[in-house]
Amino acid sequence: MQHDRPSVSLSASGRANASHFLGLSHPNGVSTYQKRYLDMPRPVVDLGQGRPVSGYEPVIDGLTNDPGDSHVLAAAIVGNAQVIVTTNLRHFPTEACEPYGIQAQHPDAFLTHALRIDTERVISALARQASSKQNPPISFEQLLDRLAETIPAFIGEVRDAMQALNARDPARLERLLGS
Repeated sequence: MQHDRPSVSLSASGRANASHFLGLSHPNGVSTYQKRYLDMPRPVVDLGQGRPVSGYEPVIDGLTNDPGDSHVLAAAIVGNAQVIVTTNLRHFPTEACEPYGIQAQHPDAFLTHALRIDTERVISALARQASSKQNPPISFEQLLDRLAETIPAFIGEVRDAMQALNARDPARLERLLGS
């Protein structure tokens, strides 16, 4: 698989998934997430490049994934994406995506991988996300609790990483959390 392709993080409705808020780089070094939820009408948006993907409609015919989500796979193909991040994996079976060099990954797996690549950056991004929530305001722990409902493995590893960092260097963890 190539290492210079972005990830697409979309659901069938065109809404960014639960992992939307991280301004992280994919292992390929390509930014993969917008800072906020985006309600995106079709054409879908290639979140890795931050610009609309157009011209994907002709690619839809002949795709073998779920017809309701074929526009997402088509946009990923046209946008030269490597990964579609979605909670709806059954609509993106391996046999439909693999011929195009694309993987469908659950946000939990994708973000856990990102955490292992750059733990401190992920923790800092989570802290920024919590602090940006004003209506209503939520604490860092409340954000983690909410996210744990859909991405439990990732949040479990975040908590473990924070505990380990706190044991090694509590001041560094406080700086990451913006405290």
